[in-house]
Amino acid sequence: MMKFRLLLAFVPCLLLGEPAAPAIEARVVRGPYLQLGTPESMVVRWRTDQPTTSYVRFGTAPDRLDRTIRATGELTEHVVQLDHLQPATRYYY
Repeated sequence: MMKFRLLLAFVPCLLLGEPAAPAIEARVVRGPYLQLGTPESMVVRWRTDQPTTSYVRFGTAPDRLDRTIRATGELTEHVVQLDHLQPATRYYY
């Protein structure tokens, strides 16, 4: 059995969509939570009450969220896979 340690810490900066005028504000109604962790990837999931575009900003420090992964389409069930992560590294999103 392969053991791995990938650390992700939630920082309240999960961004939901890029507002267009006029925008309906989507609320997170479930999550965010992590799934399917591997030594080099992690899936971030959450649910919103309104369909919206979604993306996750993340990085190795709370004040340095310098990577962004976007999901396609407007969704209420958001699933974003973070790839090319370094094993045994703490990430913030």
